[in-house]
Amino acid sequence: MQRVVSLMLDNPAYLSPLFELAEKCFQHEYIEAAAYLYENVAESERQQHSERLALCRYRLFSIAIGKDQNLNLEAAAQFEPYVHRLDEIDQLDALKDLVNVYRS
Repeated sequence: MQRVVSLMLDNPAYLSPLFELAEKCFQHEYIEAAAYLYENVAESERQQHSERLALCRYRLFSIAIGKDQNLNLEAAAQFEPYVHRLDEIDQLDALKDLVNVYRS
């Protein structure tokens, strides 16, 4: 998978299909595959203010949340600058998730 993703990322036209694949993996709970795809799409995103980048970062934040409060705090700090770039529905969910991490 790593080799195929690497080859696909050489062509910016494949960024959208890779993001869609990451979303499908996330929905079907293939968490490791989704995280790998989101990370690569986020790194390849040329528009630093895009909603797709923010959504990748939100999904990575969601995946990173676990029982270790220090790791949760680190994930929240990495994601927080992207919250305002999400659409309204995702932004509300993201803010709720951030509040829960900071509260705990």
